[in-house]
Amino acid sequence: MRDGSFRGNYLSESDLVDCTRFCPICTSASERRAAFQLQSAPKIFLLKCEDCKAYSASRMPTSDYLAGYYKRFYSNEERRVTFTGDLRFAQHILGVIPRDHWGDSVRILDFGSGDGSLTRAISQCLVSQNKRRTVRLLLVDSQPPANFSDERIIVRHVTTFEQIVGEYDLVLASSVLEHIPKLNPVFQSLFAATAKHGYFYARTPFAVPLTRVIPKFDFMYPGHVHDLGASFWNRAADTFRFRARYHSSGPSIVATTWKDDPVRTMAAYALKFPAQIEGALTSSSRKDRVWNLVGGWEVFLQRE
Repeated sequence: MRDGSFRGNYLSESDLVDCTRFCPICTSASERRAAFQLQSAPKIFLLKCEDCKAYSASRMPTSDYLAGYYKRFYSNEERRVTFTGDLRFAQHILGVIPRDHWGDSVRILDFGSGDGSLTRAISQCLVSQNKRRTVRLLLVDSQPPANFSDERIIVRHVTTFEQIVGEYDLVLASSVLEHIPKLNPVFQSLFAATAKHGYFYARTPFAVPLTRVIPKFDFMYPGHVHDLGASFWNRAADTFRFRARYHSSGPSIVATTWKDDPVRTMAAYALKFPAQIEGALTSSSRKDRVWNLVGGWEVFLQRE
């Protein structure tokens, strides 16, 4: 176990809630081992659940602390961008899903939608393929989305996962699950909202392996309170009894571009390439990977 550095505000006792009794993701009460120290005073660790294979903080920030934290976060527009190129991301997602999956009426749920940029790009691609097509979006985020100008794209916005109703052809959870302390009910809700034969897509950080080679790695706590990689995602359908097949599970798409940040982009491709080779040579039934220095993981599940 290594001790990490923290470039944000250290949390005090009054800002913390103990989460050592059970896994906040799968709710297992089995003992979890410390993998990485997030903060030294008071002590906070990343604990690994041996049942679902997720890493979660031993002490979570309170609701009041997070409300203030994200109020500051949303006041800085530059900090809201987690991916460069909405169209590039949209094409990546649509490229995995067969084109004949989409009918004349498409339903998409975007959990943690931000300003709706990703779903706007996906929707515009879908309506451009079929002029008769309409896309109904449910965007879930604490902040309202930007305006959608195309009348074929019908938008509804809610602020919490408890307000999700209906089933969707595509459920998105990109760069959001790692932020939510009580994650089990969110997973239950998102999987329940995935329609029969519909797709579920998630992208999450997978940073614990990097902490083993970079002792002063900044995990970005308390913004990030979970770390979800290959071993977790390759068991997720079984963990949550979600009847689905794995369409794809591998290192996440590189978030930067050569033009935007060439050094970071080169490093990301170099780290992910061995894992991509391993995935191509490994049986799809294998749940654990040898090469995990990838920084992030993504998964496409199709409900049966």
